[in-house]
Amino acid sequence: MDSATAARYTTTIALLLAASFIALAWIKLRPWWIHSSTRQKALDEINEEYELLRLARKDIIYHYYWALSRHEDREADVQEEQVLEIDKKLDQCRAHYRAVERGEPSQLHEASHLPVTVYGKGRPGDDLTAVTFFLFPPDMFRNPYDTDCITWSPQGRIFQIEYAMEAVKQGTAVVALRGKKHAVLCAFRRRQSELASYQQKIFRIDDHIGVAISGLTADARRSTFSFPFFNYPLQGVLCSFMRDECLSHKFTYDTPMS
Repeated sequence: MDSATAARYTTTIALLLAASFIALAWIKLRPWWIHSSTRQKALDEINEEYELLRLARKDIIYHYYWALSRHEDREADVQEEQVLEIDKKLDQCRAHYRAVERGEPSQLHEASHLPVTVYGKGRPGDDLTAVTFFLFPPDMFRNPYDTDCITWSPQGRIFQIEYAMEAVKQGTAVVALRGKKHAVLCAFRRRQSELASYQQKIFRIDDHIGVAISGLTADARRSTFSFPFFNYPLQGVLCSFMRDECLSHKFTYDTPMS
């Protein structure tokens, strides 16, 4: 056997061994690959369902507070029940996701039965998960001098924080301080259309200062805009002065300012 023939035999044997090794590796790894692909597909489906539920919950909460602001208690109760049901499904999705991620049988994992904490009307069942009806965490906008307007009441009173973002979408000025010749607007966004009557709340402090709010906390810490329809544009320093004076006379009306 010459050297060329020996080289061909050696190459053929090496190729056969490599093919055998690849086939054996595929046989061993194919179940793992199929399992991994199936698990990833299941996780993607759970994520998609979770995202749809989260968006639906956000939309229902908006309609819930909108119904409360219009004193439609029956409609608000329906929205509240829907939110509780969605929270239960979200909890099931999270448990299902964790089970699939660990490779455990998902049917063994059901939604955990947590104590119910509901700020609203009705008597939810014990099998519902805990839920708190806040568009934002309760302490997100908390400040040391204005605590009354950041608490949501189960009697249906709508305070500023709960519908602040929707007030921005619906109206022009979020917070305004107005005098005889001047006005300061504090807003996230400003539109030219007027606020609806149910969105306007105007209070007279004295002949020089008035307050108009449409949803957010009137703490004058937002970005300040000058109102173009008045002769003398008002600067942020006067806004701060108004805030300090109002804080000094928090519960007074028709009282001379110091």
